[in-house]
Amino acid sequence: MLNLMNAESLKILIPALLTLLTLLYGIYQYANSKEQEFRKKYWEEQYKLYSDAVDAASTIAMSSDLQSVKEQRELFWRLYWGRLSMVEHRIVEGAMKKYGSVLLRYEQIGALPSEDEIKGNDPTDLQSAAYELAHAMRKSLAMTWRPVNLER
Repeated sequence: MLNLMNAESLKILIPALLTLLTLLYGIYQYANSKEQEFRKKYWEEQYKLYSDAVDAASTIAMSSDLQSVKEQRELFWRLYWGRLSMVEHRIVEGAMKKYGSVLLRYEQIGALPSEDEIKGNDPTDLQSAAYELAHAMRKSLAMTWRPVNLER
């Protein structure tokens, strides 16, 4: 009688366990797909903000007239103090601070490097800071897709 009950119990238990495992796997898959959707949206927003910031920074760095890049300067500072801070990696934060301090110095004196300095053989400090910013952003974007290699 005991063997008969075990066989009967297994006929009920095995399908129930398979159903439970299927349900748990479905929940896992759903949660995983939602996480991937969030990561994709985060990366897209990060990429857009990085692109806007580096475009503004490079445009400013290649100009010799402070007033002609007024909109780009305003955009840079809005990103610096606002939305970019929500998604930037610490290496980008450092590069933004460096670029911001160089830009602020030029804004305080009321002039950007001259046309001759911009077109000279050596980059200006603003150009160097923009270049470093772009590279920090590239590194950050690579880490967004490969979070295991955070220190590379």
